[in-house]
Amino acid sequence: IATASLPDGVVGTPYSQVIQATGGVAPFTWVVSAGTLPHNLDLDNSTTSTLTISGTPDMQQAAVQFTIGVTDAANQSATVSYTVNINGPSALTIGTSSVPPGTINVPYPSFSFSAAGGVPPFTWSEIGALPAGLNFASNGTLSGTPTATGSFPIMVTVKDSGGQTNTKPFTIVVYPAPAVLSG
Repeated sequence: IATASLPDGVVGTPYSQVIQATGGVAPFTWVVSAGTLPHNLDLDNSTTSTLTISGTPDMQQAAVQFTIGVTDAANQSATVSYTVNINGPSALTIGTSSVPPGTINVPYPSFSFSAAGGVPPFTWSEIGALPAGLNFASNGTLSGTPTATGSFPIMVTVKDSGGQTNTKPFTIVVYPAPAVLSG
């Protein structure tokens, strides 16, 4: 087995790593010969000289030790022991810095709040007085047609599937319709 080590993983982040065998005669049989893989990771059903360990870790684990073994059609075998840490997700933050303004009685421009870190999927909510005619969806999207002008402060909260939350203030400004000159 030519792959000497595997990188660490992160909760909620897809993990996919290839282990490569050299030499031998196909087909190959791969197994976890000692220990267990990190939670929610699996071996593919490879019979070739490459094996993929993949999945999305769903719990933090430190120093998970396991041994991968391979046997070829000529009954030759090899094993390698690995240690992989599954680290907690990075801190959840709201990546959006500002909200675009709207114009009264004009459909609001397509807009969604963004998050960084944390463990998807995310659930969004807001507290405050949205401009009349605008809607805030749980996926972080603002939509609708504002029917009132002014400056509307709101607090936006995002929650990830791991229980982290983050809240940030925003102001939505709705301008009056442009004046129409006639003459």
